[in-house]
Amino acid sequence: MKAQFLATRKLRFKAQYLATRKLRFKGQGTVFGNTKCDVKGTVLGNKKVEVQGTVFGNTKCDVEGKVFGNTKFEVEGTVFGNTKFEVEGTVFGNTKVEVQGTVFGNTKCDVKGTVFGNTKCDDKGTVLGNTKVEVEGTVFGNTKVEVQGTVFGNTKCDVEGTVFGNTKCDVEGTVFGNKKCDVEGTVFGNTKVEVQGTVFGNTKVEVQGTVFGNTKCDVEGTVFGNTKYDVKGTVLGNTKVEVEGTVFGNTKFEVEGTVFGNTKVEVQGTVFGNTKCDVEGTVFGNTKCDVEGIVFGNTKCDVEGTVFGNTKCDVEGTVFGNTKCDDEGTVFGNTKVEVEGTVFGNTNFEVEGTVFGNTKCDAKGTVFGNTKCDVKGTVFGNTKVEVEGTVFGNTKCDVEGTVFGNTKVEVEGTVFGNTKCDVEGTVFGNTKVEVEGTVFGNTKVEVEDQLKAKTYSLSHRL
Repeated sequence: MKAQFLATRKLRFKAQYLATRKLRFKGQGTVFGNTKCDVKGTVLGNKKVEVQGTVFGNTKCDVEGKVFGNTKFEVEGTVFGNTKFEVEGTVFGNTKVEVQGTVFGNTKCDVKGTVFGNTKCDDKGTVLGNTKVEVEGTVFGNTKVEVQGTVFGNTKCDVEGTVFGNTKCDVEGTVFGNKKCDVEGTVFGNTKVEVQGTVFGNTKVEVQGTVFGNTKCDVEGTVFGNTKYDVKGTVLGNTKVEVEGTVFGNTKFEVEGTVFGNTKVEVQGTVFGNTKCDVEGTVFGNTKCDVEGIVFGNTKCDVEGTVFGNTKCDVEGTVFGNTKCDDEGTVFGNTKVEVEGTVFGNTNFEVEGTVFGNTKCDAKGTVFGNTKCDVKGTVFGNTKVEVEGTVFGNTKCDVEGTVFGNTKVEVEGTVFGNTKCDVEGTVFGNTKVEVEGTVFGNTKVEVEDQLKAKTYSLSHRL
């Protein structure tokens, strides 16, 4: 009797172990109502919820217990309702929500507990609603939202908890809505929003928490809306907004928090809108706005906070608008506006704050507009306006503040307009206008604060 009891107990335990080794829910027909797969205990093996048929209602897979294996929610059929995968317990494996069919509702992968593996929401089919991966707990692995199909709604990767791995929001298909990667918690890895397909809406990367890694917003496809990278928290790595495709809207990089690394806005493709790199916080690294493609709008690098590194606005392509580098805060490094391509608008370098380094406005290409270096604050270094190419407009170096260094306007190319170096403030150094090229207009050096002011004009080649 005892032997039979032990044998029966052993068989029951074995049957229970085999049953929990693989847990799968498969719907091939039609369900009029909600569908839910709830795990409150322990699953030793892979867990899969698969919808191949049609569900008229919400579909949910909820893990409150523990799963030792991969967990997947797959929709190959049609769901008329919301689709959600929620982890409140622990998953020792990868977690994935995959849509190959059609979902008429929101799609969400929500991690409130702990996942020891990758977390992914993959839309290969069609979603008529919002798509979101939300991490409120902890993920020891990569976190990704990938759209290969079509989403008629917003797409978002939201991290409020902690991710020990890379975070990425990737669009290879089409999104009719806004696309956002939001970090309010902590990410120990790289953070990236990549658009290779088409987004009809705004694209944004926002860091309010902390990212220990590089952060990038990359547009290789087409965005019909604004593109923005906003750092309100802390990024310990390089930060970049790169446009290789086309953006029909404004492109902006804004730092309100702290970045320990380089900050860059790079346009290799085409932007139909303004391009701006705005620093209101602190950057421990170089800050650059680089245009190698075409911008139909204004281009600006604005520093209202503090930059411990060089600041540069570089145009190698074409800008149909004004180009400006504005320092209202403090820059511990060189500051430069360089035009090697073409600018159809004014080119201006303005210092209202403090620059501990050299300040230069360099026109090597062609500028159809005025070129100016304006110092209203303080520069501890040389200040120079240099024309090596062609400027169809006036060229001026204006000092209303203080310059501890030399001040110079140098023309090696051609200027169709007046050339002037105007000092109303104080310059502790030499002040000079040098023309080795051609100026079709007046050339003047005016110093109002010195007794021996020299003024002269010419309209021929020196």
